[in-house]
Amino acid sequence: MHFTETSLGSSRSLIDDEKFFLSESGSTNAELELKKTIELFYSSKPVKEEVFCRFQARAIWLDKNYKPTKKRFKCQRYKDWYSSVKSDSVTLVFPASFINNPASAFGHTFLKLEAPNKNNTAAYAVNFAAATGGENAILYALLGVFGGYGGYFSVGPYYERLKKYSDLENRDIWEFGLNFTSDEIQILLAHVWELREVSSTYYYFDENCSYHLLALLDAARPSLNLLDDFSSWVIPSDTVKAINSKPGLVGEARFRPALGTTLSAWSNKLNGFESNLVKSAIKESNLEILKADKDNSKLLDAANDYASYLAFKGKVSEDDIRSLQYKILLSRSQLNSKSVSPIKEIPDSPLTSHGSMKLGLATGIKEDKGFEEFQLRPAYHELSDLRSGFSQGSQILFLDTRFRLTEAEGLGLENLAILDIVSAYPRNEFIKTNSWEFSTIIEEQDVGYIQDSHVWESAIGFGASEGGADFLISIFLDAKFKMNRYLDDNYAFGLGPHLKFLLYSDESFTSELDYFFTENVSGDTQASSRAKLRLLYSPDTTSSLEVYLMRLQEYKQHDFEAGIVLSKYF
Repeated sequence: MHFTETSLGSSRSLIDDEKFFLSESGSTNAELELKKTIELFYSSKPVKEEVFCRFQARAIWLDKNYKPTKKRFKCQRYKDWYSSVKSDSVTLVFPASFINNPASAFGHTFLKLEAPNKNNTAAYAVNFAAATGGENAILYALLGVFGGYGGYFSVGPYYERLKKYSDLENRDIWEFGLNFTSDEIQILLAHVWELREVSSTYYYFDENCSYHLLALLDAARPSLNLLDDFSSWVIPSDTVKAINSKPGLVGEARFRPALGTTLSAWSNKLNGFESNLVKSAIKESNLEILKADKDNSKLLDAANDYASYLAFKGKVSEDDIRSLQYKILLSRSQLNSKSVSPIKEIPDSPLTSHGSMKLGLATGIKEDKGFEEFQLRPAYHELSDLRSGFSQGSQILFLDTRFRLTEAEGLGLENLAILDIVSAYPRNEFIKTNSWEFSTIIEEQDVGYIQDSHVWESAIGFGASEGGADFLISIFLDAKFKMNRYLDDNYAFGLGPHLKFLLYSDESFTSELDYFFTENVSGDTQASSRAKLRLLYSPDTTSSLEVYLMRLQEYKQHDFEAGIVLSKYF
């Protein structure tokens, strides 16, 4: 029934659609809904066949917990559907976060139903998603946050969903086998049938795809109580870890790299000459070019992956690529060596990632005056955080808040990063991705002769990134807009460079240098700049220690700040 407790202590179902309930008060009163179900299922009076057809999971539950009923076997439509999707195993699928798509910025989860023959082409995917109308990213974000969409479960071929996430969106995929019994799988499938065309209000940060999926798993095995593990934010990667925490539930983990990941690995494995041969061979549709290198086998493998990538990106027609790939595979079959993946090591799974919520305590000095800070970040990941389990070059900070206590001013809001996003995927020989960043914050800044006044600031920037296993460097050209009553004309608009350099010494140490300079060209025309050096040590995924130095110049005032931050992840 997907019941959960509200903040007022009452209970309600996550499902809003009235056709899911037999009682008028069924969405808020589980006892009345059960009584109405029993009344109809065991009534001697004629009842519409649709009632028995729709509620197959309820019928199974009543058979086991109340008394047998054979009426559920009279639905031929369910029998036909069940036969088509019948599975002997269930897999939790986690496509990694894709920051360029707001719907997938925190990742996603869905279920894979594997047929007895273990053939992926015959497998099905069970997915919950918002029913959007193709709105732009900003409108989607607004409607998603405030419950402007209905969400629905759907069942479709797994290979279609795999293609969507792994290829078109360049998202690595993790699969985690779930140890459900055949009876539990039967209940799960019957409940999926019940949820057909049933609407539930979709909320981006809590009642989202992953949360509703937890309710489905709870229906299959009520003792899991997965919904009870979440009361506020629901981040897909956190739900994966919650599922994994249940003893004996998660089995084997499998990794499926996206084409973008594979091509990045090819870029590292091939030298510049070899990479150019591959690109030229595909561009000119001439495989003879590859014979210029002695190790023809790896070039053919790389060419095949590169051709697939171009086709999925729509840069080359599928007919041309299909013909070329046939020639590639034909040439490859004539060689004795086996194809070898260019990916040397499987990356860390989301199970190894730090918690999405972060709490911090800090102490420091600013211009010889001491301060203490309390820091709270509900979500999600910063470039300087421990990288294990996260996509390279992506950052999302949501409602990152710092309260500062000083002797002179007492306790006050120092900074509120409403949203701070960085997409800094490193460029390589095959993929020339542009980097971008966006932020909107409220921050205490020196404004003219006024010190520490709250300024609303939004910035957007575009640039490029280079990186490897132990470093990331990004440079952006930012456009920045500020509003404050003490600014000339109450606003400032400026342009300037923003440089980020991160050095990952090992799995535990990170150094970050962040520098920006903004030349205001409209409104208040005073320039500003900041240079910040951070040294971070993360002994594990639950804590970190940071030391930082910062030099800030705002409106001809220069401030020096240094501090130590101890953080805990949840």
